[in-house]
Amino acid sequence: MSNTYPYKVYTTFGFTGNGVDNLNVWRKISLAIGVICCILLFSACANRLLDGEESSSRRAIESYNQKGFDLMEEGHIEEAIAQFEKAIDAIYKAKPEFKELSSPIKSSEAYDSPFNNISWAYHDLGDYDKSLEYIEIALLLLPNTDAEYINKGNSLYGLSRYDEAMEQYENALKYNKDSIYAHYGKGMLHYDRSEYREALQSFNAFLKQDESDYDAMEMKVYSHIALGESSKALDYAEHIISKYSDDYHVYLLKAIVLGEQGDFEASSQFLQETKAKFPDNPDVLDMLGEFYADYGQTDEAVSIFRDKLKDNPGDADAYWWLMSVYEGSGEYDKAKAIYEEAINAVDNKAMIHERMGDTAYNFSYYLEAADYYGLAVKELPEKPLHYMQQLSSLYSASRNARCAELGQKARSLFPDHSDIAWYSGLCKVELGEYEDAIQDLLAAAENDPESSEAWAQLAYANLLFGDEDKANEYSERSLELYSGNYTAEMVKESLKEKDKPIGAQIKAFFEDNYLYLDAVEASRGLLSELDQPDISLKEIAERFEKAKKKGDQFSFFIYGDDYDQLGYYEENDLELREEGSMVYIRIPTFHMRTDDAFIDIIDRIEEPESKSLVLDLRGNGGGIAQSANIMLDALLPDYVTSMMIYRNGQTENFYSDPSYTAFQHIYILVDENSASASELLTLGLKSYLSNVTIVGRDTYGKGVGQYVFDDPVHKVLLYVVNFYWNVKQENINDTGIKPDIYVKGNSLEAFMKPVRDRIKP
Repeated sequence: MSNTYPYKVYTTFGFTGNGVDNLNVWRKISLAIGVICCILLFSACANRLLDGEESSSRRAIESYNQKGFDLMEEGHIEEAIAQFEKAIDAIYKAKPEFKELSSPIKSSEAYDSPFNNISWAYHDLGDYDKSLEYIEIALLLLPNTDAEYINKGNSLYGLSRYDEAMEQYENALKYNKDSIYAHYGKGMLHYDRSEYREALQSFNAFLKQDESDYDAMEMKVYSHIALGESSKALDYAEHIISKYSDDYHVYLLKAIVLGEQGDFEASSQFLQETKAKFPDNPDVLDMLGEFYADYGQTDEAVSIFRDKLKDNPGDADAYWWLMSVYEGSGEYDKAKAIYEEAINAVDNKAMIHERMGDTAYNFSYYLEAADYYGLAVKELPEKPLHYMQQLSSLYSASRNARCAELGQKARSLFPDHSDIAWYSGLCKVELGEYEDAIQDLLAAAENDPESSEAWAQLAYANLLFGDEDKANEYSERSLELYSGNYTAEMVKESLKEKDKPIGAQIKAFFEDNYLYLDAVEASRGLLSELDQPDISLKEIAERFEKAKKKGDQFSFFIYGDDYDQLGYYEENDLELREEGSMVYIRIPTFHMRTDDAFIDIIDRIEEPESKSLVLDLRGNGGGIAQSANIMLDALLPDYVTSMMIYRNGQTENFYSDPSYTAFQHIYILVDENSASASELLTLGLKSYLSNVTIVGRDTYGKGVGQYVFDDPVHKVLLYVVNFYWNVKQENINDTGIKPDIYVKGNSLEAFMKPVRDRIKP
């Protein structure tokens, strides 16, 4: 059992959100872009009349643009994009030079408007990369307007490139100091940065021009609250209510303030009075239900949304909120029951699939989440967000092969989407497909150049691939963005070590990782000889044998021709046989891709709960511990699969998530040569499942694991014992695992006979 070195760093990337502020900004951004595009559209039409041009191409462009705009107004985003694309194709036909546009040129707004509109559409679809791509083309078509800079700012905001977004909002205000949506965008950015005084100033500037806008009112209230000015927030809310007493929205402002002051009863009573004031308005039910949900009042929220469904059984928003309420109260089964009810009742099935995917993901049911997001993809294949969510879930579920396959498809559909490229690259790193992973991670970094972690993971992939120059370049770029990035620092440290002679590298690895510290201390003098730059590999091997603890047969040094022979084991695939209700899998060793191959097999088994799984671990001396732990994750519900104990007393736990594949029975074939990771897998299954039978003979009894130093350039492989491992506090070092059924012979049939005797035909 061993770990690779340097070990992989697991990270998340792409999911962002901080509550009501983000919810409001998307609502406001959508409105802002819609108004912008409307202005541009009609100005383009007016421009045609003023110019007196009657060309068919101009009329076709404006016709497609108008159809697209109308479809956007109706909420048909995908159909609108198709119309805008037709308009753009007509533009390129009339103006082929626009295809290679790289510098600003003067143009008609008739040509400008479709690029703005399609940017708006992709923004509403959640594809901010595409949105940015098209608005940048629009900005090359002069003259520019503040509206175009706002569009670009909104796209950058969606990509979490906040400094650049702020710059675009400032540009909009240079063109027009009263640019209303530039003030709103600045307000949201300041709020996100906890710059609440500046946020308040921006929202006031917005409200000075449109004092009736609810979103801006709400953000003003939240800004006052964040500044500790609850009394001012309450005064403002009551002022607004007195001024717009017929608008049900504004009553929520006072409820928010009361809730933030901790007076939930007063908030609830006030909203109930609001409900009585607007008895026939279903939106008031939404407002009241959402308020209860936000404050964790599950029963009240459920009652409200159930009341709404009585009058509108297909209300997708009500179902969405019911699922969210149960998720918030930690009741996964109830959320799933609502999903199953909703999916047969609503038209917007993608929305419900996505909501259930989010719920499953947040409860760590990653495999189930991937399936729900996959259903959302089928409903809306044009929406990149669902692909990204599915990729993230597959990565979290260690379904790296499926993730890489889906990533390839999604990358072809959305080549500029940074998060899709990111997850696709991470999964390929796990598979050891470093060259392909680098291409994906490079795309992710280039599309999100301000992400320190994107450049760091790209550096790490290049380190594993062996391109040290690129690894150094990208790690430095990552550290320029964030000097404390752990992955980038690890890459830099690894590169420093690689600059040393091979003997010095091995010495440092041994001293840092060998479990038996007393042996390290006793051999300091002997190990110092490894620093000699001209020491041979044979001499290194001799000194290593003398330095390790006497009797340690699990730490060893391989080099030269012996190193070349190891490639056989990396290619030694799993053996699969299916006989009726029995699935037999032979696992010869645990290398980096064993878990991926194993999981791919069990994921394809139909009705596994009605079948018996036979794991043949005879002669399997172990390998990578993480591979065995990931396989345990696939076969066990949420447990601590194992614990690693290091020489300094620190411990590391490995966990399985709630998603797992259940079999009717599991048989494990072992012998005296089944050791290490084989024993970890066997003991893990036997300890936690009641339907596991061990067949064979006592196992080897190796309760320690190794770290591995691998240098293909020098053809050196060093295994050093690094940790003890336990399963449920049990360590089998020197004792092994005793089978439930003993077998005397060595043939497969001898081991399989008691299994077949117990499996029903």
